[in-house]
Amino acid sequence: SVKFMAPADQAHVVLCVEVRAGKKDDISIVNWRTGKVKMRMPMKHSFRSMASSTVRNYLAAADGNGRVYLWDFTTGWMMGSFEAHYKAVTAMSFSQCGTFLFTGGEDAIVNSWSVGEIIRLGPSEALTPFRSFASLHTLTVTGIVHEKGGTSSSVVTVGMDGVVSVI
Repeated sequence: SVKFMAPADQAHVVLCVEVRAGKKDDISIVNWRTGKVKMRMPMKHSFRSMASSTVRNYLAAADGNGRVYLWDFTTGWMMGSFEAHYKAVTAMSFSQCGTFLFTGGEDAIVNSWSVGEIIRLGPSEALTPFRSFASLHTLTVTGIVHEKGGTSSSVVTVGMDGVVSVI
């Protein structure tokens, strides 16, 4: 069954499909007009959240252990992975320009990450958030939306605590 869906480009969507009894997922790029699968990537993980950047062709997915994976969805090439939270990542959103990835988790923390830093990250290196917002929520973050308006932009988060925060 389809767990998550995100836009890829004008003709395609990215689907995260639960397979193998929920222990692993497949990521597929599908033509939304024809239903034809352009690319299918079997994964070694089951994901808890997913986001895409149509401007930069990025796809991010996160597992239940707080790890985020970043791909170029036009090639399927994994560009990096890193520990984003100490509990599951439950919400993600890219900035409108694709420069930043915002993550929220079961740890009630919202982090912003530089995508350029994710791509440059070495296999054994740890990544530090560009900015961390630890006092916005007291329970799991369930949604993040990045909105650009005029000359400024805002990030709106919502959590299981019923709080809506604007950053």
